[in-house]
Amino acid sequence: MSIVAGLALLAGASATLAPDTLHAAGDKASAVGASGPAGTAPRPMKKRAGPPEVAPVVIGSVRYEPLLGGKARGLGQNGGDIVARDAKTGAELWTLRVYKIDYAANMEPDKQDIYITSLDVAPDGRSLLVTDERGRRWRVDTEARTATPE
Repeated sequence: MSIVAGLALLAGASATLAPDTLHAAGDKASAVGASGPAGTAPRPMKKRAGPPEVAPVVIGSVRYEPLLGGKARGLGQNGGDIVARDAKTGAELWTLRVYKIDYAANMEPDKQDIYITSLDVAPDGRSLLVTDERGRRWRVDTEARTATPE
């Protein structure tokens, strides 16, 4: 009788879970048919969330920001690049690859993108500190236009 009671308790608990707990809010494609047959857990999202919003950083007359959509610009990867812009006009001055992403051929490329999550001015006032989604950090020398792992 205790096994039957335990199964009934588990069935009741799974029925109270929200069917779209693992899906992005407002994602119609993943919300349709998101849960499997009655009493089963929802399926995980098929698409990853987009890149995080990262505030640009200004040093002198130059604004630095993550470059999104690098593949569309022929750079071979999404994430890992920054763009320097004139702070007044917004004109692009240069781009820099901070880190390289090695894509595995047997996985979906968009799930392998690694985006920049923060840009900060370093204590020296002329370098950038860049952090990615994996928690790795780099120092970007904005004058030499080089990136070094920290």
